[in-house]
Amino acid sequence: MNSKFKIAVMLICSAIGGILIGDKASVLLPAVKLIMGAFKFVVIPFVFTSVILAILGIKNGLCKIATGTGVVFFALTLSAVVWAGLVAYSMPTSLFPPQEHVGANLPSLGVSEWIANSVPTNLFFALSSGNLFQILLCGVVVALAIRSVGGAPTVNRLIEEFHSIVHAWVSVLNRMIWILISLVIVWAVGTCGAQLGHSTAILILAMVLAIIAQTLITYSCVVSWFSNVKLTRFWTIAFKVWTTACATTSAAATLPTTIAAMEELGINKSISQFVAPLGSIANKGGTAIFQLVSIWVICVTFKVSLNPIIILKIVLVVLATSFSTGSIPGAGLVGLSLIIDTLGLPVAGFAIAAAADRLADMVRTPTNVVGDLAAAVVINTMYPQQTDELAV
Repeated sequence: MNSKFKIAVMLICSAIGGILIGDKASVLLPAVKLIMGAFKFVVIPFVFTSVILAILGIKNGLCKIATGTGVVFFALTLSAVVWAGLVAYSMPTSLFPPQEHVGANLPSLGVSEWIANSVPTNLFFALSSGNLFQILLCGVVVALAIRSVGGAPTVNRLIEEFHSIVHAWVSVLNRMIWILISLVIVWAVGTCGAQLGHSTAILILAMVLAIIAQTLITYSCVVSWFSNVKLTRFWTIAFKVWTTACATTSAAATLPTTIAAMEELGINKSISQFVAPLGSIANKGGTAIFQLVSIWVICVTFKVSLNPIIILKIVLVVLATSFSTGSIPGAGLVGLSLIIDTLGLPVAGFAIAAAADRLADMVRTPTNVVGDLAAAVVINTMYPQQTDELAV
């Protein structure tokens, strides 16, 4: 039996089980908290070590090109977030079924206080509290400190080994993820009602609309305005990558096809071999769309009051998470669990996104990979005389 079909059957059975059990599903709350804690347990050290290794991995001669690549990736991801926000803003809340059991306000801090709280005062407190911004800043500070003393091989190896161990933890968790998600869905549907399925359908619709805008408008404009590649040629080649990514739902598995497509577009081989692997980790426009739309659906479903400061915080958290959790297997969903925890959103909202994740992965992964193609043609145009620096 096809694994995707098995997952679909598992999700449907979980929803039916939640409906049948009803309020008695509340006994699963300790298990749900344990599952969310397990996600947090692996994501936090993974993010911390990923940031350090990413900064330490930039060779001195590559800083200019690496910076340019990072700027392009950030611009593409920011565009994805903007499209997700516009789609979310334009969709009427009347589409959602009425909810009687929820309604909450997230903690609202002033800008200055929020910035102050995002600055870490203690490395171990930042890691234990799970504050994403503090974790990222700590990682940057530690990496820059190591670089400032000319590198420390022993420390580097220690961080790399620990990162490998955490990656192994993530792999183990990823093998059990759909069993864990099934428990979350049974609990969420049982305690919150079958209306969560309605919210999942809206999430998928909004995500697809935002991804269409990101793919057809943003990528087309970037290629047309900032490169010498003809748009028709770009999309003819990009379609091959899109179909592969849709089938594999893995940027890593699509990497050989992506590199071959870049070289077919006339991109310098050294550029393609630099941008494609980096993009599979850091360029996550489709993932950012999924996460931001998920947060919006959760907030509307559970009547969570928002204000401009909280919206800004949501956008920044999504951007930070999409960059820092890119290489985690199942990064979209695992990263979303950290966002929900960071923002203090209802845990039941995780079930809404989890139910949509498998279908969402079939459209967000191609968006990520085609974004790598668009970024590569721009980088190739930006640094025509410096590509030899990347040669191994």
